[in-house]
Amino acid sequence: MSWTPTQQAAIAIAPKVSGMLSIIGSCCIVYDIVCFQLRRQDGVPTVITSPETPPQKTSCCSILSFCSNISCARINNSISKSTSKFTSILATSTSHHRIILGMSISDCIISCAHFFSSWPIPADADSEFSIYGNIGNTMTCSAQGFFIQLGIMVPLYNSLLVLYFVLTIRRGWTEADFQQYAGPIGHTLIWIFGLGTAVAGLFLNLYNNANLWCWIASYPQDCVQTFQPPVDESDYLFDAIDGSTKEPCDRGDNSFIYRFAFWYGPLWLMFPWVVLGMTLVYLHVLKQDKKMESYLIDYTEKVTDMHEKAKQMEAQHRRMSKHAEESRPDKDDDTSLPAEPSMTDLSTGDISERERMDSSQSHPNSTTVHDQAIQTCNELKRTARVRSNAVALQGIFYMLAFLASYMFSTVVRSMQLAEKQPHWSLFFMFALLKPLQGLMNGFVYFRPRFFPVPKNRPNISAPMSA
Repeated sequence: MSWTPTQQAAIAIAPKVSGMLSIIGSCCIVYDIVCFQLRRQDGVPTVITSPETPPQKTSCCSILSFCSNISCARINNSISKSTSKFTSILATSTSHHRIILGMSISDCIISCAHFFSSWPIPADADSEFSIYGNIGNTMTCSAQGFFIQLGIMVPLYNSLLVLYFVLTIRRGWTEADFQQYAGPIGHTLIWIFGLGTAVAGLFLNLYNNANLWCWIASYPQDCVQTFQPPVDESDYLFDAIDGSTKEPCDRGDNSFIYRFAFWYGPLWLMFPWVVLGMTLVYLHVLKQDKKMESYLIDYTEKVTDMHEKAKQMEAQHRRMSKHAEESRPDKDDDTSLPAEPSMTDLSTGDISERERMDSSQSHPNSTTVHDQAIQTCNELKRTARVRSNAVALQGIFYMLAFLASYMFSTVVRSMQLAEKQPHWSLFFMFALLKPLQGLMNGFVYFRPRFFPVPKNRPNISAPMSA
């Protein structure tokens, strides 16, 4: 199958555009983490307003208001420990930023290699497709293949990020636990595997022309590899199908095996893990959200009961006050002129009436307190729901960025494995999207700063820095 000159140019230019955009996105993440995030102090205290001290002269309304404030503070504390756990982790976690930093550095490396696309391919390279702009040699091809293979650390860091979310959110690990156990082991294994496979490819002469760029491939491309020995000795010399001769591989022997051992095997294992891990995290947060909603429903019922009791106490208090006023002894009416009020009357009558007026003004009505408590409950429900959606969206966006980068490469390699020729459009999407993960990660990383989680109450902190 041959490509037109326009198709050749398009498939060679596409990685340059997406690779440059990916470099910009990854460098912005690296700059932000190194210059700002890692300098922050670990841990941001959750701000919870304490209930106001009730006045000395208590009433049924003040008791209801005080109980409502206590319950609101407890609900705020519960929400900050459950539904906002994900957002607080993203805002203050050093481990999270180290994982993103390692992934972005790895992506910068592989994006630079992808940016050169067909340039490092040897000028005299044989290929089943026409190559546009190949001006390199064996040395440049090996260098590009080395750095592209080093990019296997990007999907591995994606899997470590999912592991971090699962352990800290679902399993309840603390930041110190992850930094002590899983973090160092994960970073070490990723760099050992990435550098180990990249260096092994150099010693095994695996990096050759792979049509789009230099990577693990056989040279010549139609050579006979040792893991598939010919049935007859003459098969080395002549192919009856197309009449061409076949020889043992000069470079990249058994490249088919190494492609799956060094890249596609680990990559395809990451697909189900990333999807499963983020699904578990979302289901856990959704479960916590339902628990919080159930707790808020119970709280609403208790506030309603307190409201009814407060109304009864107020009615009883009014009846007692009215009865006390009616039972006061009448003044003597012997004189025609009204007697001036005495100091005793002022102290017992007007002053008590003034105190009742001041008390009614200083203490809110029970209906007002009840309405405020119900409104608070609804706001807390909305806050919990918004934060659960933030967990889902952030995790899904990271997952989509990962899947989109390697989806078309998986399709192309799967078709080649089934001995089917992929269409040019699949190769083009492969060349366009594979180097683009750095840009997509940048959008996911900075997205919460442009679309922050709304704060429904001032005493609920919702830090969000993905």
